[in-house]
Amino acid sequence: MAVTGSVIGVASAFSFVSDIFYGAVCGFFIDNYGLAGYKWIFAMTIVILAAGVFACGYIVKKIRSRAAA
Repeated sequence: MAVTGSVIGVASAFSFVSDIFYGAVCGFFIDNYGLAGYKWIFAMTIVILAAGVFACGYIVKKIRSRAAA
């Protein structure tokens, strides 16, 4: 139960941080690169998505290894 609560807390912190900076970062890319800024935004989104997938996989692996022990 404690691990699940910790994971939910960390996931919430990461997911809500994007609400704080994502608009400013997207505005920066569009202002400086014009239409090409959308490609940068898309690439940044894909990188963040991949990092999230790997983080979830790591967390699931840790939970399963602790459950098996």
